Amino acid sequence: MQTCYNCGKQVDDNVLICPDCGALVKRYGRPEPQTPAPDAPQPQIVADMQRAYGGGQPYDPAQSARGAVRVGADGRRHFSGAMCLWLVLCAIGAGYLAAGFGSALLIHANRQYFFDTLRMLPEMAPVINILTILMQDVDAFHTVYVLRTVFFAGKCAALIWLLVSKRKTAFYAAAVLSVLAAAMLIGSGGLGSIIYALDMLITWLLLRRSWKLLR
Repeated sequence: MQTCYNCGKQVDDNVLICPDCGALVKRYGRPEPQTPAPDAPQPQIVADMQRAYGGGQPYDPAQSARGAVRVGADGRRHFSGAMCLWLVLCAIGAGYLAAGFGSALLIHANRQYFFDTLRMLPEMAPVINILTILMQDVDAFHTVYVLRTVFFAGKCAALIWLLVSKRKTAFYAAAVLSVLAAAMLIGSGGLGSIIYALDMLITWLLLRRSWKLLR
């Protein structure tokens, strides 16, 4: 109830005009503070998180924070800092190998120029011997060198795509190219080169708990 300031009669809170004197009744008071409701996750985000963490089991935000992938309130997927660092290192490694094999092909295509230049410097004689052996290897396995360059360059691009898009397709592409590159290295006599495919296995182990959160 509120009191009319003109006649003093008690009137209902919802009354704007006093029924006795006709005065405009207005109740002054401090509005109650309103606590904004937290942003509710979008239905699709909730469904993704529930599928990733045990089907219909409740979603645990703390568990998501510990995973390699988390979904923000805006629906965007994010890699953890450690996962980002690992993918960057894998991409750098693949790019380094692609550059190495590509450089060997470049030298092979212009070997006469390189050898003529190095012969002008007597102190570069050991380098000439090394390049001679390398060029013989490129001559024998030229197609293999081309495929190595393509596979490792593609793997580097796929890892960058995975880092940016968080898509499973990008992981599959990087994994397939990694296996093909390792197979080419093994086929040319480097059994220890299988290690070049282990980075994708480690990547899968890091992502497997959050796999369903990827697009």
